Amino acid sequence: MSVKFRDYYEILGVGKNATPQEIKSAFRKLARKHHPDTAAPSHKKGAAEKFNEINEAYEVLSDPEKKKKYDRYGANYREGMDFTPPPGFGEGTFRSSSSTGEFGGMGSFSDFFESIFGGGRGEGAQWRASTQQRSVKGEDVEAEIELALEDAHRGGTKKISLETAQGRKHLEVKIPPGIHEGSKIRLAGQGHPDGGNPGDLYLTVKIKTHPLFKCEGDDILMTQSVFPWDAALGTELQVPTLDGPVKLKIPPGSQGGKKLRLKEKGLLKKKGGRGDFFVVLQIILPEKISEKEKELYEQLKHLASK
Repeated sequence: MSVKFRDYYEILGVGKNATPQEIKSAFRKLARKHHPDTAAPSHKKGAAEKFNEINEAYEVLSDPEKKKKYDRYGANYREGMDFTPPPGFGEGTFRSSSSTGEFGGMGSFSDFFESIFGGGRGEGAQWRASTQQRSVKGEDVEAEIELALEDAHRGGTKKISLETAQGRKHLEVKIPPGIHEGSKIRLAGQGHPDGGNPGDLYLTVKIKTHPLFKCEGDDILMTQSVFPWDAALGTELQVPTLDGPVKLKIPPGSQGGKKLRLKEKGLLKKKGGRGDFFVVLQIILPEKISEKEKELYEQLKHLASK
């Protein structure tokens, strides 16, 4: 008996010297184009057959060992030529695989190549066909998730919506406490299916600009305005932090730009512990002063000049 040979390189539209990445890219492009889920009802059967053909070709050409054997046994039978299977490949030794899935089986030709590439060889030089189709992992997807600094610090859950080829997808994302800008959150199985097992979704964390705080590594900086008399005489202020309000003592004689440290009130560190929280003093003057206040400033000026 003879079996019609199909050129896997031709099916994927790549040359024999194509790189693994070129083969993978060609497969993904064709798989998305011919996926039965996106086909019109009247074209689903043809799309399923084409899709199985593409998947079959990728199974072989993406596996270095299978590709090597394919090149060896099929190189002389391109462009639709027939070939005769090896001795012993009779009706009693060949088993046709049939999938019960929505899109049907791969056909006897696929099973024959499974027997060459993956089925192994038994006694009497008889070839066995594999009855399992190796699944192909779909393409990973990357997206961005914006978090408030407080949410990134405390952790929790956040609901997100993503546009996909088959509609809008709603997901609930677990945010680990202390996650930093640029960190990635992996959602397994939420990427593109590409006809096989879905890939993964990777969310890159972007921290929203905070109205009060600025992050520098694991530390947090905040500018605190104080009046001249508070800087000169000292005072006690209540300042906000990620853990709630904290009392801060302003020592007498504090200058503008002075940093006051609140130990371990900053961000959670990746290797344990916490950064610090720094309050940077900014001395400000009232926009308007009364006559009495003006008089007092004059007296202060006079005393300072002596």
